Amino acid sequence: MPDRPRAWAIAVLVAAVLVGAAAGWELKDLTGDLPEPRYRETGAMVTYLAHELGLSKSQQDSVRAVLRRHRPELEAIRNLVRARFDSLRTTMQSEISAQLTSAQQQRYRDLLARVERQDQEVDSAGKEHK
Repeated sequence: MPDRPRAWAIAVLVAAVLVGAAAGWELKDLTGDLPEPRYRETGAMVTYLAHELGLSKSQQDSVRAVLRRHRPELEAIRNLVRARFDSLRTTMQSEISAQLTSAQQQRYRDLLARVERQDQEVDSAGKEHK
């Protein structure tokens, strides 16, 4: 029975990681951070739509103008959602960390840092903001 609290802590940790990953993936869908093309990447989106819909050059120019015109609104919404998401994620990480031993807390911090680095590497690859 002494392993029961540890098993629960591990189960909570695994569940939190899975929920965080799922929430992050959903957030990416909601905020436009999609794998390819990214909505904030105007050129990639225009190319994608041109390919999928057979857009003429004139239509591509019009779609590009629409995307650029609405970019500030999308960025504002993305930033609002991201701030709220980051706040909740920080709270969850703190609560999870409180359930862990000192050694597990260090491993958890290392895990979170590794995931953050991977996200930044993926995010910085080929970003276009024009």
